[in-house]
Amino acid sequence: MQIAIQSAVYCEDGPCGVVDQLFIRPQQLLLTHLAVKPANRVGRLLPVRHIAQVHDSGIWLSHKMTDFDKLSPVTETYITEMLESYNEIDEYESWIPMSIEHSKMFVPVTQYNFPAGSVAISRQTQIEASNGHLGQFKALIVDEDTYRMTHLVFQRGHLWDRQRVMVAAELIDRLEGDNIFLKIKKADIK
Repeated sequence: MQIAIQSAVYCEDGPCGVVDQLFIRPQQLLLTHLAVKPANRVGRLLPVRHIAQVHDSGIWLSHKMTDFDKLSPVTETYITEMLESYNEIDEYESWIPMSIEHSKMFVPVTQYNFPAGSVAISRQTQIEASNGHLGQFKALIVDEDTYRMTHLVFQRGHLWDRQRVMVAAELIDRLEGDNIFLKIKKADIK
């Protein structure tokens, strides 16, 4: 089954949002979670066990919207207090501080609740051959029972000549930052 970025996600009682990120365990090439972004709300971290069906038109979950809202948020932002120091310089502008004052400063901090041992794949993820850039990530093809990746789908080409390419998951060399590196050269892609 194909799970793509920006696929619509539906709960039993209505739409939940769209797929924003996919989380995989790189050693096993195993899809573990989806980040689902509802309109105007915090995205939720969805374990793949909640997926009931996948079709071309979207992904259907096995629970209601109220259960979806109870899932862990992908990000949480909180405010923390920090001290900010000021150095008062004497009238001759020497670099020896005459006194140090502290004031309180409140800073927002965002915490990412990514699954342990997983790597995020998003629409910014780029596909790289051993000798250069190939294209932009679009979707994963996963085994319906195990959620193990079988293929990777990416888009290559320019605006007027774009094509989707599917390669076997065994060709993945490594995942690094926002890049997926393949074990092949650009000329090997037909």
